[in-house]
Amino acid sequence: MPKAAIIAKLSEVFNVEPKILFEFSHLAPIDEVKQDLLKRIESMNDEQVVLTYKYVKNFVI
Repeated sequence: MPKAAIIAKLSEVFNVEPKILFEFSHLAPIDEVKQDLLKRIESMNDEQVVLTYKYVKNFVI
């Protein structure tokens, strides 16, 4: 489980409520999820990309 400070920073950077980061039951088919993820990454600024990378590297993979 990520630390509260990381969750707060992610929700700030992505401009979403923290609970949104943990809602997974509404996901679309995997191909759509991958396309959406790539689209979001391409639209991020450098800080968002780095923060996302750190989160994925430390808590997902």
